[in-house]
Amino acid sequence: MKSLFSWKLFNRSSVLCLLVLFLIVGGICSADQSVRVACVGDSITYGATITARTDNCYPTQLGWRLCKGYDVRNFGVNGATLLRQGNIPYWKTDAYQKALAFEPQIVLIKLGTNDSKMVNWQHKGAFEKDYVDLIMSFKSLDSRPRIILLLPVPAWTAGDTIDGGRIEREVIPRIRKVARQTGCEMIELHAAFQGRKDWMDADLVHPNSFGAEAIANITHEFLITPRKKDFSFSQFLKDKGIEAEKGEFRGYDELRFKLANRQARIVQPVRPAKGLPWIWRARFFGHEPQTDLALLERGFHVAYIDVANLYGSAEAVKIWDGFYDFLRQAGFSSKPVLEGMSRGGLIIYNWAAQNPDKVAAIYADAPVCDIKSWPGGKGTGKGSAADWQRCLKVYGITEATAVDFTGNPIDQLSPLAKAGIPLLHVVGQVDHVVPVAENTDIIEKRYQKLGGPIEVIRKEGVDHHPHSLKNPTPIINFLLKATGRRINRAVIPVPSAEHRGGPAGWGGGTWWGQHRQINQLAAQNPDIEIVFLGDSITQSWTGSGPNRLSKSQGGRAFDKLCGSRKGISMGISGDRTEHLLWRVQNGCLDPLNPKVIVVMIGVNNLGGHRNDGNEIAEGVQTLIALLQKTKPDAKIVLHGCFPTGQPGTWRRKQTEIIHQQIASLGIDRQVYYRDLRGLFLKEDGSINFETMRSDRVHITGRGYQVWADALTPLLNEL
Repeated sequence: MKSLFSWKLFNRSSVLCLLVLFLIVGGICSADQSVRVACVGDSITYGATITARTDNCYPTQLGWRLCKGYDVRNFGVNGATLLRQGNIPYWKTDAYQKALAFEPQIVLIKLGTNDSKMVNWQHKGAFEKDYVDLIMSFKSLDSRPRIILLLPVPAWTAGDTIDGGRIEREVIPRIRKVARQTGCEMIELHAAFQGRKDWMDADLVHPNSFGAEAIANITHEFLITPRKKDFSFSQFLKDKGIEAEKGEFRGYDELRFKLANRQARIVQPVRPAKGLPWIWRARFFGHEPQTDLALLERGFHVAYIDVANLYGSAEAVKIWDGFYDFLRQAGFSSKPVLEGMSRGGLIIYNWAAQNPDKVAAIYADAPVCDIKSWPGGKGTGKGSAADWQRCLKVYGITEATAVDFTGNPIDQLSPLAKAGIPLLHVVGQVDHVVPVAENTDIIEKRYQKLGGPIEVIRKEGVDHHPHSLKNPTPIINFLLKATGRRINRAVIPVPSAEHRGGPAGWGGGTWWGQHRQINQLAAQNPDIEIVFLGDSITQSWTGSGPNRLSKSQGGRAFDKLCGSRKGISMGISGDRTEHLLWRVQNGCLDPLNPKVIVVMIGVNNLGGHRNDGNEIAEGVQTLIALLQKTKPDAKIVLHGCFPTGQPGTWRRKQTEIIHQQIASLGIDRQVYYRDLRGLFLKEDGSINFETMRSDRVHITGRGYQVWADALTPLLNEL
């Protein structure tokens, strides 16, 4: 099995416990290696309002994601406050005493939501001291735990009760101050939940099981990120004889110093990631810092040097050259992420064009890509007369020669494409300052023609401001992937958090009920010969419940397909590759010795852009390897995802990649790869609605018959 990270510098030994769980060859961490994790918090940690709470609360879901060498326990208390003078102070609960007695090595604290109630917030003056005292009570333990503060999720409520505004404007800034004062790390949940009311219970305060899943994923990623010990940029500056002014940046230490007579800044993560990755902010330091904060959390440094009023000219590039060399001396990664907002687009692109071997990725936000557009104002934008004159001067050109000037980002893409540098643009579609058509659209078209990878996030109805995204997750996922630090969750075996029995087609109950029912059916019918594994598309062969078994005289397509050979549909609606991996690891096939296993999984991994085609293909490959180990005598019939979405869409492109990556599995004598996409498409590539439903995901009754007809000769042969 491939590493969960694509990062070549990833230190396996530092997360051996994690990998052992996921490697198919097995192995279990010994008890004396167990890392004790205490989840301290209020009802959100406890899991109040979550269906199947004990299975789906965030500490339980975190436990599934960590190795068996981790002991994750839930010490959440409904209604608890951080404030000692609150109406339900965590200090006075049995859970607090039990958390201390647990002697944890990692403590995750998520408090503050209930403190926003006016009955409690009237005592806000004591909030910081009480939080420091709580942290110190854990720090004084013999276990000397690593303490991580989880910033509260948003609340879409207001008034004297839990107030989302108070949480954002008053509670969270205080937690950031406490984190810096105590040297604790932070996990930014508030931004990660922006725009995700679908992750919340009806009260819009408590996360549902999907929200708990998100907290578990974010926390898991944080905990397994390899960190570098004993690195201090402050010490590096001292060794260089450079005096730095110490400051604070949203709860992180900031160092300000002069280099080449230019103001420079470095914001330090609490625990740097191994390899010392960094994001290089071009302009407008501190403006819309969502991406910077999320990367600080993940161990990136944030770097900045002032090149104002140089507009990406040769002088600015020279200053950046010096700053880059300086940070390389400190040990920073040789390939930073370049971040440019508005006019910052000029320097990031112009420097990258001169140094394509020194760039991991470019994140450009409403970027200027042609000086004629801004500040020149030679297109539809207003431009800036004063900036235009300064710009002409630093470039050494005139109004007349500017027409043929070829030193713009739009003119220098070839070296970037040749180096394969991934580009991400985030733009407002009605930008009147830096018109998209004159800047990003040209970059996108030309870069694609050159074969370079580029993604554009378009904000409909948005002008030049606001920059970035309130929820920076799409940006972060792009940058983590570009730097080889994104976790492929498609290969991590975990149970599903699906709890909506009605929409899932179960008629009620939860995913856990379906999992246990399927396992029971298998135990009661050990003579099953054909097993279908998958998601809702597989589930719909039979529906849920005891009808999952084929009937020799039945009238369904499934019955006719299996005939006298006993078959079972083990599909569960909503399943992704990681859920199917977990089910196979946890008993669904144990009582059986099937002759044939039919696999079709992966379409739900595409939902919400969770995984791309390569990641999903790796999940499928991992599943096939597990099935071969678990049931070595069974023949495996492998389908890639059926077609989904319109031709040319992201989903359709990722489906193509999946099939390209998994087709070679059919070379194995045990595996029979069958691509059936053509059964559900017209000649022009559009969906055939005779065989596929209008949602362009699920198939019709006619589709199941067509699928059965295609499988019958192969099953007869096998």
